[in-house]
Amino acid sequence: MPAVLSTLSVVTPAALWALLILAIPLAIHLFSRSRGRLVHTGHIDLIRQARKLRVTELKLTQWLLLALRLLIFALAALILAGLTTAGLRTSDTDAIYVTPAWVKTASAQDIDVLMAEAEKAPGSDLFLLQDGFPRINRQQLEAARREPPANPDAFRISWALLSDRLSLDHHAGEVTVYATDHALQFGSGRPALPGDIEWRIGQNGQTHAVRPEPVSVVVAHGQNRSAEASQVISALRALKEHRLPALSWNIQDSTELDDKPPRCDWLIYLDDDRLDPAFVEGITGPMVILTDAGGDSIESTVQFVQIPFYPFSNFRLDRFTADGSVNASNDQTVAGAVLLKAADGSPLLQEHHYGQVRLLRFNSRFAAAWNSLARQVEFPELLLQLMSNPATEPLRYADARIDPANLHATAAGDAPQIPLPRRSLQGLLATLLVLAWLTERWLSERRNREEP
Repeated sequence: MPAVLSTLSVVTPAALWALLILAIPLAIHLFSRSRGRLVHTGHIDLIRQARKLRVTELKLTQWLLLALRLLIFALAALILAGLTTAGLRTSDTDAIYVTPAWVKTASAQDIDVLMAEAEKAPGSDLFLLQDGFPRINRQQLEAARREPPANPDAFRISWALLSDRLSLDHHAGEVTVYATDHALQFGSGRPALPGDIEWRIGQNGQTHAVRPEPVSVVVAHGQNRSAEASQVISALRALKEHRLPALSWNIQDSTELDDKPPRCDWLIYLDDDRLDPAFVEGITGPMVILTDAGGDSIESTVQFVQIPFYPFSNFRLDRFTADGSVNASNDQTVAGAVLLKAADGSPLLQEHHYGQVRLLRFNSRFAAAWNSLARQVEFPELLLQLMSNPATEPLRYADARIDPANLHATAAGDAPQIPLPRRSLQGLLATLLVLAWLTERWLSERRNREEP
């Protein structure tokens, strides 16, 4: 019993002050002076025939009613406080988890080694690390190994699933995880894992990369902006070589756009005139548009600005436009978010949404006389992070590998404890509250009927 109580905790401790309300029914019970009722009767024989109740029976009913009323208030206070408990301990035996990525790349000899280890610990459990955590045996492992390769997205939640599983269903024995060294299966976020985990990382040459999705780009520029367009084309060429093999682009004169939007995934617009909001609102499909400063409103300055997503890099900013507003009549337009600011607080990089269109406005230019951004080595990667679709961005590193040494748990005391998910008891408390209230009502009505 003390071990069970040690796992309890509350989400809102301040709500426990509501337990003071228990003093109300207790005070009413101790200090109330109930008066007897006047009962008119026609004959004394009717009184003699009435059912006799012992004094102890009356007092017992009163104490039961008091206990039920105190329980009702106490349950209500615990519901407000958010009483939770740690997960239940499932077994005292060892547990082995196998990731789908390991199953897809395992050989027959690998499965033999796995089953031999499972047989060394009698009663050990073997689970597949996916939704539902199904138990798995040799026949199921062989069948899953022969199935066609799955989408890499299916392997990106293994670490998060393991954290949820171990935080709600504790294992007293050792926990072993069989996985591959592909970084993709661990996901970008790695929540805390309760206890030590024994990792068995398989290093194999199978690729998780999928057929690259084509990305089409249109670079539209004015007659006097060809040098800046060349800087952007150089960045796109580097992306095609190292990041997006299916990347393709076309170069157009900005006057050729007219009122008909091009069919592309990215549109990079470089011109002295600002892009007309009506043109953006006419685009029906998803698109990312990058524009630079237009017009003649130029402010001279010399400063260094930190590059977004690169905390240790910056670029020299010589000139930028002070006007960073975007006017649009479409009601679906979302107010622009400022992604980057100049030293005086003026917006330097802004993001606006027009339905499915994402507009990025760089209130400077990619020319050398304006800043050094386009000539720095970080520019292609920065361009990709700004323009790419967040849903497919992790697939750029589908074949990245992880060092198994980085998966070992940190020694106790080296890092602060991170709170893990807990099991809420509010549903159980609410059920008990309803049952206690119904019992109190029945007992109270029964007492009123039996009182003379």
